[in-house]
Amino acid sequence: MVPMKCRNVVLVLPLLIGACGASKSTETGSDADGSQTPIDAEPVGDDAVWGDVYQGSDPTVPFLPDGRARYWRYAFERPPAGTALRIDGALQAVRYQAVDVYDDETRTSIGVLRDNELDGALQMWVADERDLAGLDGPALPFPDGRTAIFLRLYDPEDQVPDAVLPMVSLVDLETGEVSAPPARIEPPEIPQAVIDAVVEGQIIEQREDRVDFYRLDDAGLYAAADNDYLVARIVREPGELVVLSFEPPTHATSATDAADVRYWSLTQCDRQSYCHHTVADLEIERFDGRVEMVIGDEDEELRAASGDRTFVPWSTPGEELLLIYRNLATSEGVAHAVDAVPVFDHEQPAEGQEATATLGRRAPSGVRCPRSAFLDGTCAL
Repeated sequence: MVPMKCRNVVLVLPLLIGACGASKSTETGSDADGSQTPIDAEPVGDDAVWGDVYQGSDPTVPFLPDGRARYWRYAFERPPAGTALRIDGALQAVRYQAVDVYDDETRTSIGVLRDNELDGALQMWVADERDLAGLDGPALPFPDGRTAIFLRLYDPEDQVPDAVLPMVSLVDLETGEVSAPPARIEPPEIPQAVIDAVVEGQIIEQREDRVDFYRLDDAGLYAAADNDYLVARIVREPGELVVLSFEPPTHATSATDAADVRYWSLTQCDRQSYCHHTVADLEIERFDGRVEMVIGDEDEELRAASGDRTFVPWSTPGEELLLIYRNLATSEGVAHAVDAVPVFDHEQPAEGQEATATLGRRAPSGVRCPRSAFLDGTCAL
């Protein structure tokens, strides 16, 4: 690996990911009085605007991605007044997909449209706020400055290995004329020092042998609007194990399932923000609604001693990891939602701010213990 202090990386942001499919549809525009008028021309679309896919499982992609997600980014300068972007595609049979719009200069979310809000097809607009009411389908506003659109796809069942990207067109809302979309702006290169500073804000010193999770501020990082995160920093002695216990949310298996969340996972990342292993909800055993997980060096004896607990190999280089607990698209009214945990206040002591203080056993927590204690059964949560 190239030394981090010498390296620039392409910006592909934390805890993010996406996808969608393509088809063509009849389009309509909006007259100045707000009435809708049909667009006669076929869309002059472009799917090349999305660029290359970012695979969350790629350990060279920075900013703490989930290993079961993919995403694409399209950034562009705001088009002329009176025009709008039309996105045309087909929803795919995956656990989750969505379109997020960001202010690309401040890296803040403007809005999100997910699969179950798109009425069976990925057909939507991005337009000026004043034009939204006259459009013929779901729409999100442009920010004031440069726009970034992310396509996200979560596919833990690996149902769609090759996503087909949607077409993007620019539409004149008065005449109905359809043309090619604005040129894509390539992602900027960000010095590793900037990435280090971002990750530093995600690190809270651990207390003795405890493993506690905290909710941290993800503003300005293109964070997925539908994701909520808890983070634990773990530094172990060589050979130590981590034992976690919690009551996870129920999870869906499709976009239409009723459940607490659409998806949840635990991802092992390093201090440089690269991630090396994600264990997804469908891979984790539950017993009486609870999860017990062991993270340690790959070892047949340790696996055997773990019994019914989920054993996960320690996957980051060295003896430090950032463990990311992710809940995606939490259903309305879930009492134990991660966003109920207050965002960590760095001006206050860590004790009392851990997620278990708000969520109790619904939040992950645990201990570090020596290999010998784990094997002889004296490693107690």
